[in-house]
Amino acid sequence: LGCIMVELLLGVPLFPGNDSGHLLALMIGRLGMPPDQLLDGGAQTTVYFDKAESQPNGHGVGLGTSKYVLKQEYQDLLAQEENGTKSLMDYIFDHLKSKNRIDVLRHPKFPGFMSLVTDMLKWIPEDRTAPNLLLKLSVFDLECTPVVTEPRVP
Repeated sequence: LGCIMVELLLGVPLFPGNDSGHLLALMIGRLGMPPDQLLDGGAQTTVYFDKAESQPNGHGVGLGTSKYVLKQEYQDLLAQEENGTKSLMDYIFDHLKSKNRIDVLRHPKFPGFMSLVTDMLKWIPEDRTAPNLLLKLSVFDLECTPVVTEPRVP
């Protein structure tokens, strides 16, 4: 849902990956590394990640507190992306700026929107707010005037 909300706002996908490895690299570039607990139980963790201690000189995306590092081929894909390592907020800001839509950032509901999207994009599903509670957030309190149109006569 978070990806869809951002795409509706920007008109472009948040993670325009060509395949699962590219998509994962973009997600890491914008959201940071998935938690070790998620990678520990992942069926395909070894396809996309190496153990951090196996990396020469300790370089690579994902080092720090994680015991995993994104495999070099996916780091290379990320490095080739123009906006690959921009944070979520920077990515959204740059797209809004490029479309002369900076006014969206000043909208009173924008901070709530960003908080909602950030919550929806958490790596661990249990860490996300339950969908029934999300609907109670003020970002969904829309004051809409119904549009009345005259029926079309054939």
